[in-house]
Parts: sequence; structure tokens; C-alpha cells
Amino acid sequence: SSGINAEWPLRPGEFFKGHRLNVDQVDYELKLYKHLRGKWNNLQKAGKHKLTINGSVKSSFADNSPITINVDLTWPSFIKRYTLFPVTHVKDTSTSTVTLVNPSTFPVHIEVFFINHYPHSRALVDILGLRHEAVNLDTTFSLRDTSSDFIDRFINGNEVSRNVKYIVLEPQETKTMTVQFSPQFVGPHKNILVVRNNLTLFESLLFTTMAAKGDLVFEKRSQLLLNIHENLLSECHHAEEGSIEKGFFNTNRSFTLRNVGDITSKIKDIQINGVSCSSFGVTITNCEPFDLAPNQAHVMKFNFVPNFHFSYVEYKLTILPSSGDPLEIPLITKVPAHMLNICADKIQRPIWEVSLRVLLLSLTFCGMIVVFCQSYIFFSQPIVITTQPSLKPIMIHKPNIEVPKIPQISPKKKKPEKATAPVKTSVEAPTKTKKKKVPT
Repeated sequence: SSGINAEWPLRPGEFFKGHRLNVDQVDYELKLYKHLRGKWNNLQKAGKHKLTINGSVKSSFADNSPITINVDLTWPSFIKRYTLFPVTHVKDTSTSTVTLVNPSTFPVHIEVFFINHYPHSRALVDILGLRHEAVNLDTTFSLRDTSSDFIDRFINGNEVSRNVKYIVLEPQETKTMTVQFSPQFVGPHKNILVVRNNLTLFESLLFTTMAAKGDLVFEKRSQLLLNIHENLLSECHHAEEGSIEKGFFNTNRSFTLRNVGDITSKIKDIQINGVSCSSFGVTITNCEPFDLAPNQAHVMKFNFVPNFHFSYVEYKLTILPSSGDPLEIPLITKVPAHMLNICADKIQRPIWEVSLRVLLLSLTFCGMIVVFCQSYIFFSQPIVITTQPSLKPIMIHKPNIEVPKIPQISPKKKKPEKATAPVKTSVEAPTKTKKKKVPT
């Protein structure tokens, strides 16, 4: 450690060269920190960190009254207090609050970051004496911008990383910052927060926490079945048409939801095909949000009112927790197929159905009248015909259509031909042939 000569405290312009330190700067501040800790350790071993001062007090009440003053020196610390992370659900976020205080009598410049963002993190771990703690450090921890006092900025022309927060603390000033934890897998997590400053150079804080996952299942079921038995529909055989009120036929079932995970699951919503609590005749009667601790069960109550349109329908029931993946399970409703037509006629139709029918018939009748009126107007209008070449319109009205008369051209009379004398022609009579007898 010999050869180290620095004014105290370090000047910010010399110390904060930006977070992108070169090898020489890193080696220098690590050696300087080792030198300072060595001097402090030697004071503790020699017992010189505790002092006793004897003196006297002179006042109007007492003259040279003896007094003893005990002094106990401590290493300056900027981390006044912090809160622990709770067990956090995977893919969720929890926070911890860290309070920083300046114990000195002059302003101190501070950088806060996690150790994996330091250029020579392994060497810093060794000097801080955290080698056994710096195993399996992960990047699920981050610094959240909760105060404008902590800034990302340029120092002496060098860029400071966004993973580093910078602040100037006045004497005895206190500031609070927030650390965020967002796990992506189940298990223990840890990281080391470093407070780099121009008074003690480094101060560290080890964060250790656990990430878990809530696991929701319905006990011994891969699907949920709501079934209407035929004996519940016996009234359909005796009732008159439209005499049974809607909702008269229904069934109630209960299913047990259990959390087999390691952390409490907060259920914020239950949906049936994307609709909360009630849809397609299926209603969840206890659909309020609830918390489910590890290995705790919750009974969900279902009510099913069939509409007698389909015998078999499959829906998708979705349990939405505030953290983690949703649980999706098939929800099936069944009604005896041969009872659909029988019971559908016996159920009262809704009041608005008659009004809707009257409205549709009225609209249809009005539409037909409009079509007939348009047809009459169209055929009663004159038709315009143009002829070539004059292109003068000829107005023809229906139904009295006058056809233009075409003048008849009489053919030229031919001169009568002179009668010629008939030509006598002789016609010879056929000669008779005699048949010769042939001897037999």
C-alpha cells in the first residue's frame, strides 16, 4: 500500500471519471480501498479506535470539575436502513427501499449500482470479502427511477450507464431509493449492491431473496361436468306449452380449487369463454376475488340453467391470478338429447320475443309497400328514345303507343302478254305386244 498519496476526501473530478473505467483507474481505486481498510483494521487490532479523554469543566457553579469522555470510532456507512424482499411470485415484481445518509461534514458524491456492472467485479468481490456470497449472482435485480435526485448523466464528458444512479449528498442529508426484483424462475436469488463514493470508496449490501410459484389445480379433475339428469326434466311430459318459467330446470355443482404451489395466489377474476362470472346459462355464484395460500382449498359453486338448444356444449373456464400463468380447464354441460324438443316447447318465451316478431313483420310489410311504390313510379315515367341521325327525341307515352305508318309502294304494272295459240301435240297410243306361247 505504500506509494498511495491522495487528498481526502477525493475530488469528484478526479474520482468520477465515468463508470467506464480503464484498467489503471480500477487498479488504483482498488488498491486505495485496500489501503484504507488496512489502516482501519490496524487501528481496531491495536485498540486505538476507542479513546478515553479526561478533562475538566469550569463554570460559575463548579470550578475545575473533572469529566471523562469516551470516544468510539466507526467506519463511515452510507446505508442507513433497508427493507427485505418478500417471497416473490415468478414473473411478478417486488421492491425494497434503501435509505442513504451522508455521515460526514462535507458533500459526498455517490454512485449506486449492482456489482455485475462494475468493470472488475471479481477483484472487487475479493477485496470486499464477499467471495463466498458472490456465487450464482443473477440480473433479476434492478434500480428503479423513483426520485429525480438519482440521475443518469454525463460526468466530465464520459457517459454513465443507465444501470448506475448518481447523487450528491449534502452533510447529514438522507435520500431513499428503490431496488426492484423481477424473478423469471423458481429458487433463491441474490446480488450485491455497491455504493461507490469519494469518502470510503466502496460499501456493499447483499440482497438475498426467494422466488416461488403458485400452482392451481382442481382436485382429481381434468374437466368440469354440469349434467342435467332426465329425472329432473319429468315435468316436461305433463306441462302445457309455454307454461314452465325459464330457470325452473337447473342444477348446482361444487368443485374444489387448491393451491399446490409455494406462494399465495391472488385470484382476480374467473371467466367462462372470456366473460366474467356468468355466460351461456352457467353462473359462478361465488365469483368474488380471493386469496389462496399454499395447500389451501377453495370451493367454487356453479349453477347451470339449460336453454334446450344443444345437448352437449364445451366451454373454457379460466382462473386468472394476479401473478403467474392462468389456469384453463374444460367446462362441459350436458342435457338428454331426446328431451330437447319436448322441453323447449314447454318453456315460456321471453316477453320481448313477441314484440320482436311484430316489429319484424311490420318492417317487412313496410319494405314491400316501398318496393311496390318504386316499381309503379318507375313504369309510369315516359321512356326517351333517340333515333339516328337527327337524334331528336321522340316522346312515347304508355300505354297509348302510336306506331308510325310506313307508306306502301305499289309495284309497277306489267304489260299483258299476247296470247299464243296452243300448240297441238300428238300423243301416240302405246302399241300392244302379243305374247308368244312357249311350248311346255
